[in-house]
Order: sequence, then C-alpha cells, then structure tokens
Amino acid sequence: MRGVKHMYNIGLVVGNVEDPFSNQICQGAMKAAEAVGDNLFIFPVKYLNLAKSIKYDLKNQFEYQYNFLLGYAQSHSLDMIILCISTIAYQATKEEAMEVVKSFRDIPVFLVSSSEEGYSSIMFDNVTGLKEGIQYLIDERGCKNIGMVSGDLHNTDAIERLNVYKDVLAQNGLEYEDKKVVYGDFSINCEEQVEKLLHNNLKLDAIVCANDCMAMTTCEVLKKYNYNIGKDICVIGFDDLEQSETMVPPLATIRADATIMGYQSVIEVHDILKEKDKNGKTEVSVRKRFVDTTFINRESASGQKEFFSADVDLLKKEYDNKFQRMIDVNHCLNRLTRDMLMYCDAGNGNYSYFLDSFKLERNTSCYLYMLDEPVEFRPKGDYSIEKNLYLQAYKLNDKVVEFPKYDKKISLDYLFNSEYYEKKPKNYIIIDIYSCEMQHGIMVCDITHKDFRYVENLCYLIGIAAKIINLLQIQEQLLSEKEAMLKNLEQENLILGDISYKDELTGINNRRGFIAKTMEFIKNRSNDGKVAALVYIDLNYLKLINDRFSHAEGNVAIQTCANALTYIGGEDGIVGRIGGDEFTMFMPIPYCGAGECLREQINCYLDEFNENSQKPYEVSASIGIQEIIIDSDCDLKKILEMADKRLYEDKAHKKPFVER
Repeated sequence: MRGVKHMYNIGLVVGNVEDPFSNQICQGAMKAAEAVGDNLFIFPVKYLNLAKSIKYDLKNQFEYQYNFLLGYAQSHSLDMIILCISTIAYQATKEEAMEVVKSFRDIPVFLVSSSEEGYSSIMFDNVTGLKEGIQYLIDERGCKNIGMVSGDLHNTDAIERLNVYKDVLAQNGLEYEDKKVVYGDFSINCEEQVEKLLHNNLKLDAIVCANDCMAMTTCEVLKKYNYNIGKDICVIGFDDLEQSETMVPPLATIRADATIMGYQSVIEVHDILKEKDKNGKTEVSVRKRFVDTTFINRESASGQKEFFSADVDLLKKEYDNKFQRMIDVNHCLNRLTRDMLMYCDAGNGNYSYFLDSFKLERNTSCYLYMLDEPVEFRPKGDYSIEKNLYLQAYKLNDKVVEFPKYDKKISLDYLFNSEYYEKKPKNYIIIDIYSCEMQHGIMVCDITHKDFRYVENLCYLIGIAAKIINLLQIQEQLLSEKEAMLKNLEQENLILGDISYKDELTGINNRRGFIAKTMEFIKNRSNDGKVAALVYIDLNYLKLINDRFSHAEGNVAIQTCANALTYIGGEDGIVGRIGGDEFTMFMPIPYCGAGECLREQINCYLDEFNENSQKPYEVSASIGIQEIIIDSDCDLKKILEMADKRLYEDKAHKKPFVER
C-alpha cells in the first residue's frame, strides 16, 4: 500500500473569474485548499463558442485565447481537476461540453454545478428553495400568471429549474404555457428576451428568473415600463449574489452559496485522492453531493420595504479601504506599464523588471513560463501544448531570478511540480499570455481572489511586453544576419540612430535617448560625487486642451513644456519626453536643495508664456524632483520612481484648469 501524500496539486477550471458566481467558487475553493493543506491551481478560461458573439463585439474577438489554458490544465503534475463546465459551456452544445470533460483523459475530473454519469460532482439543490419561492408567490401574493426567464436548455441547472417551475404550477392547478417562458444565457444580456416575455404576456403578475444576473436585467426592463416591482409584479432570482441585497428594490432570490460549493468541491477531491492513495486504487466510487438552497424573501417579491440600521463608521471605513486598495492596485499596474515600456529590449532583464514591480497584497510568488516560440491559436483550435516550455523568471518573496532564454526547460507534465515552487501549500492563478492570435506562455502567481478583477489587465500587460520582446528579438536576429549589408549603410544608420533618440514633435530626447544619455552621464566616473536633480514633469490637462481646442493646440502645449525644459536645462541638462504628456530633465546642480529652484524656473517660464500667448487656455505642469549624489551604482529606475512619487504629491495640489 502506498503512503498517503501530505499535499496534493488540485486544478480548478472555471469560466471568467470576474463573474460573481465564478469568483465565489474560487473563493470557497481557495479557503478549502488552505484548510486541507493542498496546492490549488486556478485556470480562468472564458466561454466555449465565444466566436459566435464576435460579430457583435469586435473588441473582444480574441478572448477565446483564454481557452488555451485548458491545454495547461491537462498537465499530469495535477492530481485531479475540478471542472466548472457550466460556466464555460453555456453557449455550447452538450456534446461540445463533454469533449472538454473527456479531454482530460487519465486525469480524474470532479464536476462543479453540473452532473454527468460516471463523474463525481457537486450541485445546488435546485428544487427546495425554488419551490418554496414560487409557492410563496402563489400562496402569499396570490400570483396566477407567472412567467419565467430560464437559462439555455443545454445547461443542467436550467433544465432542473424550469422543471421545478412546471411542477409547482401543476401542483397548484395552474396551466403551463410555452409563451410564458423565455430563454437567456445566464448573463445580464437578456433584455431582448425579457421584452419578448412582457410583449406576449400583458397580465403577468410575477417573473421567476433562473439566476440573479438575468433577474437584474428583468428588473431594469420592468422599471423602463414603469412597473412598480413588488407591487404591480413580483420578481425572484436564484443565487443570492452580493449585489442582490443592494438592488432597488432588494431582490428576492434563492440563496445558493457558490462559495460553499467551491469549498465542498475541494474537500471532496482531497478525500477522493486520500482514499485512492490509502487503498492503492486507481478509481473510487462516484460521489454525488448537493448544496442546500433556501428562499430569501425581499421587497421585489414581498412588496414590503425592509429597514435596517447600518454602522455608518464601519461602512465608511470599508469604503475608504476599498478606495485605497483600488488606488494602490492601479498604481501597481501603472508601474508595470511604465517599466515594461521603458526598459523593454531584446535581451535578458525584461521580465525581471516586470516581476520586481509586480506587488499586490499577499503576493509572494510569481512564475513566468514562456513557449520557445509564439504559437498561433485560432477559435476551434487544438488546446494541446506542443512546443517546449521554459521557466523564464520567477519571484519568491522579494527575490527575483531571471534565466537565460532556453535555459530552464520544463515539461508540461512537471509544470506544477517545479522545484522552484514554495514547499508549502499555496493558491495560484494561471494568467494567459497572448497577443492577438499568438500564444506566448503563462504566469503562475498567488494573488488573492479580491484581485481577480485585475487578471485581464495583467494578461494584457504581459502579452504586450511579450509581443514587443519577441519583435525586438526578431529584429535583432535580422540585423545580425544582415551585418554585412549594414556595414555598407553605416552612414545612413548613424542618421537613423540619431532619429531614434529624438522625439519627432519636440526635437528633444525620446524615452530611449533620455535613458541612454542619462546613464552615460551617471556611469562617467568623472561625475562621481556631483549633486544632480532628476525632474519628472506631467503636463496638466492635455486631454482637455485636445478635446476643447484641437490636437494642434495640444501640440503647442507639449512643445511649450519641452521649450521650458530646454531653456532651463541649457547645455548641462538632459531633457526628454518619455510619454504623451510626461517629460524628464536630469542635470547637475551646485548644492543639495538647489533642485527646488528648477521648479520655480519652470513655473516662471510657463507663467510668462501664459501672460503673452493670448491662448484660450493656460499651460501648467505638475513637477516631482529627486536629488541624488552621483556614483556609478546609481539606479535610474529607482530615481525615476522616487521622482514619480513626488510628482503625484504635487499633482494632488495642481491648480484647476483655466479657460480664458
């Protein structure tokens, strides 16, 4: 008999972790994994057959790329997969959904929120709570004409909830009519179906919705037609999402806690794996579990307002904490964008910059796995990972390590058993790295479920960086192959090199030129010990100037700021435009504290321009200044960060926009 493992690797495949239901599944699963001491790897895919809706929203045409994560989830380094197929296959047929389930082959699968013969599963009890809710409408509110917004009938939950609706009507002597049922897709995008239901049934006195998302849209449509919800017509949902209680009026619903479902699924999987190891079996008996549901009566069904006293101080504290967290996360994402754009090149060090700047609450581990070359992935493509994977870089606590390209080859079957993972149980989420049709790799990190709303942002940021790095590497390879030709064009390249360091609009250094010249100044040993100031400037209200007076006037404002820095910096200053409205200046100063004089000079120059320009607006700027003692070990990145921080402090006190 084999010994029982102390820690299992469990995979959770779920659709769109920003969706409240999926997020609750993840939240519960993460708590359970911590309780039993297992690793949990979350694969946030999107929706099967997403291409069907591309023609309606071209901006989301590449979201099918998230489904490539199904290939990584088939790694044999995972002991078992928890599959929430109902969240990813609501637009697919049953056959297409089963193709995904069966694709895991010899990796055991546990189903969440759906049930299939031969598979262990956990589902909501769709009967008890919903029956209680519909019976309340009939007995207490006297409802006789009850309609339903059902889910798609490819979905098991939708079928069961529709059958409960039919059964309760029959038990109360009420006739079922096809025209009183419409079919949505469990999302908020069901306005057309609700409109159809109301048009075909003018005397409805209640609507039962298969979930809260569709109930929210139902209430919005009813308000549009001036229904008094809870009085003229009753509405109940299913799920009891967090938003349901705060709706106006509050939504009566069936409490079906997806957090409990996620929690219990991990507990069941852990027990199954433990039983298999203990008894030395390859298979165990199929388990079917259910999560209780209950009817939660609120104003949308009862018509009665509920009054409660809230702790205002506590609510204010929670709001302040959430607001501050949003600021911190947005600042983190801005840092990531800046570092990837400013320091991205074709060599090593690119991803270490990213991981070093990646700092979210309780995040201690990040692992970047890159394919040896980008892979094209199309809708209806094969999810199998055919290319080699390489651990490009990782962060453990505050330590960041980057490996040479192609150095740390990792087989897919050992992907989640790498020696570089922490030796204690963790919750990880897998972030896809793609750009348009091309797949580049994945990032495995341990962010909290509260930050799952930023998963797409991180995906886009790393994808952009990967694409830039790949293009730069291709460019570098081509340049190397054409070395002989480039030697013959040396003079032309010198001219092009000068252009590549200049900003076309202002004539001052661009980002690359500023960094190169500043680093050259810092590395010059003859400058050691000198005092210097780095000035970080943000041109105020550029968007307003562009919108109200034209982009030509916006260009005038940009050029004015560049002229100010060029004039004040003189021959000693290194001036650059590093973004649309961001400028920098690096220059030696006579003594510590003299940097503030630069602020006064810049503001004076802009004030003089405003007095004499007769423009219908004023040009102003927020300024951050960081002084340093130069030595060859100065870290330009950190100096920029400190100046950037002071810039944000100054921006908080900027003058209002002046339109003359």
